[in-house]
Amino acid sequence: KLSDNDSLLLAVEDVPNVDTASLDIKDIAAPFREPYTFWEIFRWVLLALGVALLIAAIIYMVRRIKNKQPIIALPQAPPKPADQQALEHLEQLRQRQLWQQGKVKEYHTELTDTLRGYLLKAFGINSAEMTSDQTLEAFEGCRVHTQEDEELLRQVLQTADMVKFAKSTPLPYEHDRSMEHAVNFVKHTWELEAQRIQQEAEQKRKEVQQ
Repeated sequence: KLSDNDSLLLAVEDVPNVDTASLDIKDIAAPFREPYTFWEIFRWVLLALGVALLIAAIIYMVRRIKNKQPIIALPQAPPKPADQQALEHLEQLRQRQLWQQGKVKEYHTELTDTLRGYLLKAFGINSAEMTSDQTLEAFEGCRVHTQEDEELLRQVLQTADMVKFAKSTPLPYEHDRSMEHAVNFVKHTWELEAQRIQQEAEQKRKEVQQ
């Protein structure tokens, strides 16, 4: 280490064989810029798209949560056919054994409500506010109406009316008979409806071929 009083001898020598007087000395050149390549630009574009998608996803999730909706909407299974829904409800009603527990009115009310719901879903007959006679009259104009099915429906509705309005107590076999008639009504009318749909499809196919 040198102190302030120490001296340092430097010797400067000329570059050999170079005439500096005849040279045109230029400023230091600026750094050379390489042009951007396609992949460098593409990388920044991808980054911008990723940021935009992330922002959009956050906004989407916030809105779904705010509206109390699921973040991911899973596809829903197609609804069950009207006959399958009705038959499942009737079987559940049978297994609950309401009339065996003394809940006769509840049993026949649910039985007729199931049939009314089936008529609406299967044939567009909205009988929720109809009397039994009005329901039977509406069924007479149904595309799958038969006298046999009308009698099945009549028995179920009339037995329920006796329970709900006349305070009647049917015999045990009458409860089971109403259930059996309801099941047969659903099965037979839906069978006729399926046949009708098949015939219409066959007719359209023939028309297209012609």
